[in-house]
Amino acid sequence: VVACTGHAMAMGAFLLLSGDERIGADGPFKIAANEVAIGMTMPHTAVALMRMRLTPPAFQRSAILAETFDPTGAVTAGYLDRLVAPDDVVATARERAVALLALDARAHRDTKARVRAIGLDEMSAAKDVDRAELSSLFG
Repeated sequence: VVACTGHAMAMGAFLLLSGDERIGADGPFKIAANEVAIGMTMPHTAVALMRMRLTPPAFQRSAILAETFDPTGAVTAGYLDRLVAPDDVVATARERAVALLALDARAHRDTKARVRAIGLDEMSAAKDVDRAELSSLFG
């Protein structure tokens, strides 16, 4: 469970996408993968993660156009699962984490692996490509 108490830019947005459940603060916050906007080519691993977790239209706009979302738009896009008042984010995330402890751990792990298998395979291959590209840049 990820608690997002404010802005989530670049790596912060990728951390959101890594959580099983994402609770965000409803307020004047920005969520974006802004790499393209600041002149960076999106890493292959980040593209794979975004493809796995965002809606197809939001994935395209996020990765290619560096679109910035407000919290409500971030829920629609797939960065967040739900919004609560800013003062309630951490408590709500803790409550959800405790509630999720009731799930059968083996069944949860195995089902999650099946649901995300294609995306995780893509991320694994992407990691190798990213590593090779970085090695060619920095020796």
